[in-house]
Amino acid sequence: MTAMFEKPSDDERQHLKALFLKGRVDGQPISKILIDGGAAINIMPYTVYRKLGKGDQDLTNTDMMLKDF
Repeated sequence: MTAMFEKPSDDERQHLKALFLKGRVDGQPISKILIDGGAAINIMPYTVYRKLGKGDQDLTNTDMMLKDF
């Protein structure tokens, strides 16, 4: 049996956009924070990390391996 789906119009897919919020990390304003309640790990881009004034001394070593990002 063949199924055919039509591409939804812009009005029908408004709810499919990523949820970005404004917030603060260590008192510093961040304009785009992606909300993903189902994520097993949270990822911060290195450029944002550096803009927060953080450096290599603030990182913690771990044996976790990230795959399929």
